[in-house]
Amino acid sequence: MTIRPTTANETGVLRDTVPGGARWLLTFLTLLLAVLLAYQLTYFVPRCSWVMQQFGVREPGYLRLLLRIPEWAVLALALAFAVAALWQRNSMSRSVLFALLAMAANVGCLVCILGSLFQLLSRVQSP
Repeated sequence: MTIRPTTANETGVLRDTVPGGARWLLTFLTLLLAVLLAYQLTYFVPRCSWVMQQFGVREPGYLRLLLRIPEWAVLALALAFAVAALWQRNSMSRSVLFALLAMAANVGCLVCILGSLFQLLSRVQSP
């Protein structure tokens, strides 16, 4: 059995076998993840910093780094990401790449928030 490279016609046939509903579902998921990231960066990160200041605990460096991002930049990034995801919705591989990028950014932001809250809990509970 020999392996031969695929031609443009064969990849076009494979692209057409993906149903349109799956493309729109992946695009919608990407848009939802972009909005969730913007919400986390504009709402949860400042609230987490405020809670840490109320307990007298210094914020970790990664939380201070997230706080330095201006809100307009977060919203502009989410809007640009949404436009790019809508523009590339016909390419399944690029749509998957956008969805994975949005998921990785959300998980990273969530890890930073939870890490700072766990650090707060460990310092508040210790005598």
